[in-house]
Order: sequence, then structure tokens, then C-alpha cells
Amino acid sequence: QECRIDLGGCCPRVYIRSSHSCLPTPRSGRFLLPTSPPHFPVEMIRGAALLLYICLVLGSLSSASSVGEKQVAPSGTSDEDVRADECASADPGRPEEGAGTAAAEDDDDDEDEWCDECDWTEIVEALGCTGIVHRPVPTDEEFMIMRRAYETAVGAEDSSLSPVVGGHAFVVPHRAGPAAGGKGRGIFAAAPVAKGAPVWTSRQMATFYDAYQFRAFLGAIPADNACDVLYWAYSHTDEDNGKPRVSVELDHTALCNDAGADGEKNVGCDIEAAAQHGDGDCEQAYALRDIQVGEEFLCRYTDFSAGEDGWEAFGL
Repeated sequence: QECRIDLGGCCPRVYIRSSHSCLPTPRSGRFLLPTSPPHFPVEMIRGAALLLYICLVLGSLSSASSVGEKQVAPSGTSDEDVRADECASADPGRPEEGAGTAAAEDDDDDEDEWCDECDWTEIVEALGCTGIVHRPVPTDEEFMIMRRAYETAVGAEDSSLSPVVGGHAFVVPHRAGPAAGGKGRGIFAAAPVAKGAPVWTSRQMATFYDAYQFRAFLGAIPADNACDVLYWAYSHTDEDNGKPRVSVELDHTALCNDAGADGEKNVGCDIEAAAQHGDGDCEQAYALRDIQVGEEFLCRYTDFSAGEDGWEAFGL
């Protein structure tokens, strides 16, 4: 004979066969229970009780496993809220190496751009810029990443680097590395340079036309490089329309240190030399005196920077 037992949906269909005598055996969701004709009702009840017990045990294990696999958020709290709490508890300091772009350090937000209302100081704090003096010289690959990010930020039509190319803007042999006197990094002559000779061009100078472009650029490059740019960039006034601008050299020329109040700059604009080279706007940097091998190239920042007032006018 064959009887069907309904256990309220706990288990699949269960059949009791009187002609079988073996321990319960899984088979496509069915269990075969040992019964005998003289004691059929008793055996059926025992079998049903055993099945009910098995179902309860399996159900308990399944519930425990589900809780272990995923922590359920409190009532009324979304997964996004849980992730936000985890992010809020993270260390807000400097990102770890290889952590990606500056914007990637923050939670994704389709409505707001990274630090889109920050001023210069707030951007420095957001990036966690520290120890700039001890930073290594960026690689050629890092400079290329920055140049491409710049052109994306301002658009190819307005890019001062278009077309983006590799290499540095130096006209003379040079090397970049640590500088003495706690100045961090610097650039040095790798061959003698005669007075009046062009030292570098403005080929790798990236110019930004508003603060939103500059912030977007900083958010699109690695955080360490963004910190470098913040220290290299300078404000100035557009000679054509008088509007505030911010520029930064995206190559080794950015490492030119200031000569200081009492120091002597050896690189800058030389009107006579510029005229001899057909450079009426003095867009190249010239040797202001003879420079020896190993000597550091030194600039005068006030020659081209508008300082704090320029940054404020630019919106930072």
C-alpha cells in the first residue's frame, strides 16, 4: 500500500511504502520508511515523526547559515546606510599607496563631484597631503596620466597641451632628484649651459580656466600626484582678457625651486635672448648666466605667480 503524508510544506512529498524495509533514503526529495502490514499505523506515525524532526533540524541549520552569510541591517536601515557607516568610521588620513584616484577615496555620489566646492586648503586636507618634501620624482608614466587627465578636464579644444605628448620640455640635458637644504626635489644641469641659452619651453604647461576644471582634474589623478600639483601650481592673469588662471607644468620643469629672497635665480625671462630666438612673449626659460654641470636651476616664483590674491580670484 501507499500513503501520502502532508507535513504542511516542510518537506517535499513523502510516500510510505509497506513493501520496503530500510532506513530513510533520499531519492529526488522522497523518503522511504520501513513499515510492516500488521503494524502499519504505528510505523507510519513513527516515520512521520522522524521526518518532522529531520525537517526541523534542517530548517534550523539553514536559518543559522543564512544569518552567518550576511549580516542583516537593522530595521529601517538600507545596505547603503550600513556601508556609509563603515566608511564614516574609516581613517580620514592619507590614502594608502595604490588606492586609486583622489575621487575614488570618497563614496560614489552621482549628484556631487569630488570636493566641488572646496578651496585650496580644504582640498589639501581632503587629500591628506603631507611630507611633500620627501616625495619621489614622478615617473614619466605618472606625468602622462596627469596630462591626459588635464585634457579630459578642460576639453581638447581648450587644452594647452594638445596634442598630448610624452617627454619633458627641457632644451638642455638635465636630471631631477633630491635637492639640498630641505627643498625636497629639484632639477640640475647635466651639461654646461651658456648665458642666454634656452633651458626649457612651455610645451608641458597645463592651464586651467576655472576652479571646477582644476578640482575635476585633481579628483581624476592619484592622490599623491594631486598633492604634487597643489604645490606646483600657481595663479596668474590671462594677458589676453585679464581673467584669473591657474597653470602647472606637468613635467620636470615643475620641480624648479625658488631662489629665495636673498638668492640668485639663474633661469627666467631674458628679453634680449628671447628676441634673438624669435620668442617675443618670452615663453621659454633662459639661462640668466653661465650654469655649470650639477648646478641647480633656480627660479623666482614672483616672476609668474599672482599669489594668494590670484587663487582667491580663481575661486580657490
